[in-house]
Amino acid sequence: MLNYDLLAGNTYYFRLSQNSKYLLEDYEFVVTKDDFGNDMSSAKRIKAGDKISGKMDYKNDYDYFEYTPDSNGKYVALLTNTEKIEITLYNGEGKKLKYASGTDLYLVYDLVVGNKYFIELAQYNDYSARTYEFSLFKEEDGDSINNPIAIRETNEISGYIYGVEDKDYFSYIPKETGVYSIYTKGMDTYGVLYSTNKTAISESNDKSMEDKNFYIVASLEANKVYYILVKGNEGSGNYTLTVEQVNFEDDFGNDESTSAEIEVSTKVQGMLESIDDIDCFKFIPTIDGWYSMEIYASASLRLELWDDSSRIDYKVTSTTGRIGISRKLSADKNYYIKVMRNLDNLGKYELQVYDDDYPSLISEAKDILVGDTISGNFE
Repeated sequence: MLNYDLLAGNTYYFRLSQNSKYLLEDYEFVVTKDDFGNDMSSAKRIKAGDKISGKMDYKNDYDYFEYTPDSNGKYVALLTNTEKIEITLYNGEGKKLKYASGTDLYLVYDLVVGNKYFIELAQYNDYSARTYEFSLFKEEDGDSINNPIAIRETNEISGYIYGVEDKDYFSYIPKETGVYSIYTKGMDTYGVLYSTNKTAISESNDKSMEDKNFYIVASLEANKVYYILVKGNEGSGNYTLTVEQVNFEDDFGNDESTSAEIEVSTKVQGMLESIDDIDCFKFIPTIDGWYSMEIYASASLRLELWDDSSRIDYKVTSTTGRIGISRKLSADKNYYIKVMRNLDNLGKYELQVYDDDYPSLISEAKDILVGDTISGNFE
């Protein structure tokens, strides 16, 4: 490979020769224009906010960029839509400051106004030409709970997560006391709601098994400041955060007398609309056997199993996730499944009842013999 600066309008000639006179080989000869300089002396000057499309044009290609910040602060150098490219930050004297490699790369570093910096992009362990998108921007307000972005005139605001360590904080002051839903659309996000004194009220990872955006429901008081954290679960991407007051009607009864019947394999979607809300479901097994009552919730909720006289078992979900109660139940007997809040958490959930062919208990293990063929199902 030969690198050389060529002048427009000039004619150049290339001579190709063989190293061994005893070996005949086919070859491909390509002249490629390099899109960006290969060292600091030929680095392209960029500004914060620039978005650059580039390409690793050949084996051992380097692309250099030069930047001089006009203010102190935390800056992010971001690579997207590529892989097998590494990014390195140098100061003006060529000293390495930080390095990263992987997919959807980014560097975060505190830069000093007036100082010169260089960003090097290089390909590693790969000789194919790869395209990339490169941008440099300053991390503005919202990087900590003490420096949040205020949600004021509109209840909707857009944001961007550049990597797993990026955290966006927002503040919100409700005009009316009531129940509010707080959620995102876009990339896969995780959210936390904080009170005025900056303690966590509720956390959520996924709205449902299909929707990987968080969904928080909480009772908020008028004229008090609340804080919202948004962060990504992986990668980078755009999202839209919405905070809105909601008036939910109670979807399911609160006790045995108003319970809704649920059958095996029927999925029920519900919501706890208030601090005192309890959703109660009635289940009557058709045969004796093991059954699993499973819930997937957008926040930490409590699942309880009752018969006509007492509570049989209970479980509490984590921040967001799936839990279940597995029990041996009697045919034609009334059982009640209750979904209720854990601490001050409200939220959406999905509930389903399965007949469990083989319960997850050693004490209930089925005896088998060599040569037996067992049909089973992971419910």
